[in-house]
Amino acid sequence: MKHTDDQIAIAARQFEEWADNLDPETVQAEDISDLRAIAEAADDVRRHEALVVERVTVARAHGRSWNEIGVALGVTRQAARQRFTGKLEGNPRNPRGRHSVGNEIRRWAERNGVSDVEPGAKPLPGSK
Repeated sequence: MKHTDDQIAIAARQFEEWADNLDPETVQAEDISDLRAIAEAADDVRRHEALVVERVTVARAHGRSWNEIGVALGVTRQAARQRFTGKLEGNPRNPRGRHSVGNEIRRWAERNGVSDVEPGAKPLPGSK
């Protein structure tokens, strides 16, 4: 449902009147700091997981084995492979790799004129 400019202006005025009449001494506000802390922690986990996937992608592009990656993560090679194989490009479970980290890295490299991460590095999965 679209609103007209007049409807939006009226709603804004009503909100301002309501907010101006709030008395900080009598308003009962619920403390949600614990919920905010959970949300922040979840955001951190997502950010860090994306970073780990990115670094595993780069390690695999450099020819690192699942055993070496597992050692770095403190897990078995099987656990490392199971955790990341579906998240890496060129995997049967992610055949197009449209949203893969490898594609994101490749797009970033193309935008920034980077051809190789380091001399002798294997190309990123799916690159030509």
